[in-house]
Amino acid sequence: MGDRRTLLKCAVQAGVTGLAAACSPIETVRSLVETDDREHITVLADASLAPTVPALKADFEQANPHVALSVSLQSSGSIMKSILRGKDFDAILLGGDTFGVPIVEAGRIKIGTMRPIASNWLVIATPLDSPLEIKTVRDLFYEDAKRIGIADWEESALGIYSQQALDNLGLWESLRSRLARSKDERELLERLLGGKVDAALLYSSSVSAAEENVRVQAPVPEQSHRPIIYYVGIARETKYPITLSQFSRYLISPWGQRHFEAAGYRMLNLR
Repeated sequence: MGDRRTLLKCAVQAGVTGLAAACSPIETVRSLVETDDREHITVLADASLAPTVPALKADFEQANPHVALSVSLQSSGSIMKSILRGKDFDAILLGGDTFGVPIVEAGRIKIGTMRPIASNWLVIATPLDSPLEIKTVRDLFYEDAKRIGIADWEESALGIYSQQALDNLGLWESLRSRLARSKDERELLERLLGGKVDAALLYSSSVSAAEENVRVQAPVPEQSHRPIIYYVGIARETKYPITLSQFSRYLISPWGQRHFEAAGYRMLNLR
């Protein structure tokens, strides 16, 4: 009986070698990778889009099962520098055109694919339990607001808009010694929540995402800075131009726009 079982086992192993090999964990992973024929698309996105990226990604992938989006959130300045150094990518989502122009001029973006997808606006925010009462931006002169958070104006689109606003309102020089610079919006929000700054200039969408812990004290006059507009752009050398054209159209479609709106961004008249 034992010999028969041994012979049967050998026959199975010899006759179904493919199945036996597939049972190896390493071979299983290798097989899955080799048979994954999805389009793996790399999107470099401004960090301030964090509140809406998961919903956009899930929605687009569900509607397009052949697509796998990999979204990397960074400051727009970091995105620009990495691309100019030769980083591979398929699409970008930038907060403003300041960092987009050099990428276009370097020939990394397909001509005619940069288009606006949403907008935002600046506010002065504090922790929810802050005793500060800031009715206008000029109230930042309050001595109690000793540390005012601002995003890095050399790295972040948010920082550029914030600097423009303070400068045009005649506050830049008088407040500069009290400004605490963070590399991007995510770090700035963390510092605000951690009590490392008393108030901060943030996008409205960031406050909406953290509304249980942060509150808006005052809006920043929109005429004090350039319009805050997000753009999508498609890489000139992408292998997936058709899919990315669909992705670009999706972002301004009612299905894409609902996710922006739900996350606290302002819609543009994109039709």
